[in-house]
Amino acid sequence: MEGPLDVTTCLATGAVLLAGHLYLCGGGFVSMKERILQQCKSSDAPAQVGRVKDSRVDEAFLQLRQKVSRISLECTLHAICLALLWFLYEFATRPGRAQAMRLAATLCPYSMNLLLARERIELTRRNLQVSQVLYMLTFGIFVLAGSVPGDSYNATDPVALQAFQLSCRFSMTVFFLDTALVVPCQCLVSLAECWAYSPSRGDSATSFIFAQLVVVVINGLPSLALELCVRSHLRASLASADAESMVQGFRHVLRGICDGEVLLDSRMQICGEGKCLQHLLMTGASLQGRSFADLIWEEQKREFDRFVEVQKGSEDAAPACLRTSLRGSCSIRVSVDLFHVPLELYGEKHHLFAFREDGNLNEVQRQAVEGMELEASMLGRMKGAEAPSQPSHPSHSQRPNDPGSGCSDSSVGAGCVFSAYPSLSEITLLVDTATPKCDVRQAHLKYRADREHREEDKASLSPSLRKLVLPLDWETIRSRATRYVRKAQQGRTEPKNMHGIRLRTESSRKLVIAKTATLLPAQTDPTSLVWVHLLDFVEDSSRCRQPPDLAGIREFRSATGVCKPASEPSSKSGLEAVDVQT
Repeated sequence: MEGPLDVTTCLATGAVLLAGHLYLCGGGFVSMKERILQQCKSSDAPAQVGRVKDSRVDEAFLQLRQKVSRISLECTLHAICLALLWFLYEFATRPGRAQAMRLAATLCPYSMNLLLARERIELTRRNLQVSQVLYMLTFGIFVLAGSVPGDSYNATDPVALQAFQLSCRFSMTVFFLDTALVVPCQCLVSLAECWAYSPSRGDSATSFIFAQLVVVVINGLPSLALELCVRSHLRASLASADAESMVQGFRHVLRGICDGEVLLDSRMQICGEGKCLQHLLMTGASLQGRSFADLIWEEQKREFDRFVEVQKGSEDAAPACLRTSLRGSCSIRVSVDLFHVPLELYGEKHHLFAFREDGNLNEVQRQAVEGMELEASMLGRMKGAEAPSQPSHPSHSQRPNDPGSGCSDSSVGAGCVFSAYPSLSEITLLVDTATPKCDVRQAHLKYRADREHREEDKASLSPSLRKLVLPLDWETIRSRATRYVRKAQQGRTEPKNMHGIRLRTESSRKLVIAKTATLLPAQTDPTSLVWVHLLDFVEDSSRCRQPPDLAGIREFRSATGVCKPASEPSSKSGLEAVDVQT
């Protein structure tokens, strides 16, 4: 087809295209209008709360702009210096008004960059806006230099100059992060570009004006999108920080009200170490990442699942309570009351469980102490030095019940045990339910630190290793334990064998020897703690004195009635006596 199209045909084609566009995409204008109106209504209703939130977002956004500005100033300072050298070279080789304007327009932002980068001017909100306006004004002067009459425009390669101007405009759009300032300034710079381009290009200025409109849109939309994304990210970060702070405070309160709490993620796995749960289950292993359902006994898992499902639909109601049992250390059943609250944290569904130990459990443990006979005199001397695994004591270490002690087999109870151990704080027992009295197979005792009597006389009731071992062996054992602790603090954690320890009993004539004695690092604070593990107990009666045996003595009587020793030799332990008839 030759020649231009008819104007009527062009208008009709354009009208059809515009109608089709409005039919396909016109709903976007309506939805945009509704979103703007909804935003205005929501901003008017919770005015006070919105102002507080917006002020926090604005403050965080200002801090981010200050950081970005400092980084951009440091980076662009060297680039502007190179540009300044180039325009200085141009002015020296081809002097003119256009070259002088470009040189001055480059020198101004270089000076501002130098002052701001060296912190001669503080980057406040007002100083940021003023500096950005000055950048745009000087850049507009740089662009208007092309409108100077003469051959000054052709002094510099137009393609290189246009690429330099576009890169500067886009970098200012990204670094400023201020759409309200960037869009008007970009429009003014485009007008300056058109003003400088039109006198020298004539009819082709129309296409250049359209290109400048595209440049304004390309520079304005990224600025708007970037600012909205950054503000949304800051708002989400502040909301997440508020939620985390609230959850931490709530968990701290729960520790004072209940026996502990634990936070689970959306997969019902434990978040964090779970210190409170470790203490309840009497285990030192980390619980992070472990499924909470694995800690519940098999017959109660279905009830626990129903409890969690019911709680999901009742966020506004008070949290319900579930009485269940957890699997503690050595498969000990720990009865607790669980309280569940669902939380929206870190963008996912979380579960906060508060637990309170069942009060009946303490009573059961006190009744189980009835099976503990106070026959273990070694345990009575030691009074609770913790061990990783306390072996059951041999039967020869038992002493018969003293009827006058008030702790006979028929009357022994928790009161007797706590009277014997006044600083006892915890008892964990492994009992055999197959026996009539649930005999104790393993015991783990924990004591409070007796700080008041630590430096006082020997009458202190605080348990100690010195009360267990012989006085003659005390200094040797103490020095070995002290040296081992020092080596453990230096990183040497190998067990130390001491080849047996003599232990005192209630009877001064008998001893108990632990043939295997081992020192182990406690790996807890304070670092002065050390495990003392004793095994293979045997009884040593070498200190017992044999009573004199009078049954083997024989005498002989002389005629005078005086007893004389027999003529044959006799031992000291037994003398033969002969009764002589006169």
